Amino acid sequence: MNQFLTNIEKHKDTDLYDNKIANIIQKINEHRQRRAYYLRFKHSSVDFINGLNASQS
Repeated sequence: MNQFLTNIEKHKDTDLYDNKIANIIQKINEHRQRRAYYLRFKHSSVDFINGLNASQS
């Protein structure tokens, strides 16, 4: 019985770490998208704004 409870605790820890890793990966992906957005703006501001306006209409 003690071994079973120990395994449950280990799985809880593993689930906690899996969730933390998933959140970190999600944040990294959001930052990469944001960076790509600003790099497109930096490289060609006029084309970027024109494309943004075209996508909104």
